[in-house]
Amino acid sequence: MQMAELMGLKNDNLLWFATGVLGFLLGGFSGMTGALFRKVFERKDAGFYRS
Repeated sequence: MQMAELMGLKNDNLLWFATGVLGFLLGGFSGMTGALFRKVFERKDAGFYRS
């Protein structure tokens, strides 16, 4: 018995597509979250003209 049949899907290519989309979304959102956390906790430079 194939995994797609166990999950109630008739086509196993749909399972591959759904897995790819889910991985793409999780990877994208985790990268975006990491970049935002880095930006929040990054030490701000005083700058040349800032007082």
